[in-house]
Amino acid sequence: MDRSKDKFFNQIHLQGRLFVIVVIIAFILVPVLTSLIFNVSVDAKQTWTATLAILSFMAPLAVGEFFAYGMVLGPSTYLALVAGNINNMKLPVVVSGLEMAGVEDKTKEAEIIKLIAVAVGTLAALVLMFVGMLAVSAIAPFLSNPVFSPAFSNILPCVMGALFVPLVLAKPKAAILPIVLTVIGTLVLGYKYINSNISYVIIVLIIITSIWEYYRAKVREKNAPTAQAVQEAGETAEAEVAQAAQEVQAAEEQVAQAAQEVQAAEEQVAQAAQEVKDGIEQ
Repeated sequence: MDRSKDKFFNQIHLQGRLFVIVVIIAFILVPVLTSLIFNVSVDAKQTWTATLAILSFMAPLAVGEFFAYGMVLGPSTYLALVAGNINNMKLPVVVSGLEMAGVEDKTKEAEIIKLIAVAVGTLAALVLMFVGMLAVSAIAPFLSNPVFSPAFSNILPCVMGALFVPLVLAKPKAAILPIVLTVIGTLVLGYKYINSNISYVIIVLIIITSIWEYYRAKVREKNAPTAQAVQEAGETAEAEVAQAAQEVQAAEEQVAQAAQEVQAAEEQVAQAAQEVKDGIEQ
């Protein structure tokens, strides 16, 4: 049984790697074929600038996500990373699937549950997107009204804001420095200069933010012994209090036993006095 499961997971990993390779090739073929079919020339400088701007923050994020999510999603990581929307859909369906199945994590049964959950979640998302596409196409004439043009002109800032705000709320201390540097750089150098050199600006911000986070981690490590000492002192005090409580309880039991002995002695004295009295009367 274990051998069949190992064979199953080996096939899953092999198919997952092949699937990711095919998807990457398909992504690359879209712009390449578009350029060849429609005879559209590509500006290498602009392409490289845009690619560098994306890779500067997406490459470290992609590597980090692979190792971070891989520990949780298991073999379903391949499909989850290609389909996306991991935090909002893939992780919740995996957790819900394990809870509903009553299966403990880090087991082979759990890995199978994760595969099924991610696959079903991905299919559900595709169906919903297809239905949404049909709905949008039906109301497209209404949305093309000039009244809505300002909204569609600001879709990208809205999306970036929706992605940016949760990250800031999750780690506000880590986000303070890059936000302050971005605001100061825009005010000093101007928006036009920052926008035209955004790829280099992002790289500089990533380096500075990484150094800042490294410094904060060192500070936390330095303060960790203090917190550990406080915890140990608290545990020691709790142990001493528990021991004192046990000693008090033992003393109370000894006092109760002594009281019983005194009461028994009093009863014996009373009995002896009664015997003496009875002897005198006779």
